[in-house]
Amino acid sequence: MSVFKSKLDKASDRIKEEEWYSQVSDELENGIKKKGVWVKAIADSQGDETKARGLYISSRVQSMKDEAILLEHMALSHYEQQKALKEYEEYEEYEEYEELSKAEEISLKRINEIAKLTSLRKGRADQESEAKKEQIESKNKWQLSWGFIKRLSWEFWHILRRLNLEVNFLIERFSAWFKSLVIELVILFALVSIISIMFR
Repeated sequence: MSVFKSKLDKASDRIKEEEWYSQVSDELENGIKKKGVWVKAIADSQGDETKARGLYISSRVQSMKDEAILLEHMALSHYEQQKALKEYEEYEEYEEYEELSKAEEISLKRINEIAKLTSLRKGRADQESEAKKEQIESKNKWQLSWGFIKRLSWEFWHILRRLNLEVNFLIERFSAWFKSLVIELVILFALVSIISIMFR
């Protein structure tokens, strides 16, 4: 696989090199020369323009190769920079997402804690309300019981008072009747005594 790739790379380089030579030929036909490359070619050929032309063509193609390599490197570097920037942005987004997730998790925990606390407070409030209700009911029952006892006591006292009045009335009537009976017996005894004395 690597051998095949190497052959493909060499073939691609040869085709590019042919294109560069063709481009240099077009430049020369149109009188276009890279000044720095041409001056160097003249210097290397010691002023011989024929030799300088050949050196210029070789140097100009090499210059194109170098430019292509630099452009490829710059493009690759730009791609890597863009890739690194994208990865950094994705990392930042991931970090932001992690922070948001943690914040949401903390918020959910806080909400659950508040719900539990509210539930506990509600339970305590319900217990206190129930206890207060029981106290009120107990107090009302005691008040009702005490009221019933007071009323019963009053009724019992009223009955005793009525009985006392009736007993006193009966005693008074019995006393009067007894006194009357005693008087009548005394009178009867006196009459009997008188009659017995008269008939002696």
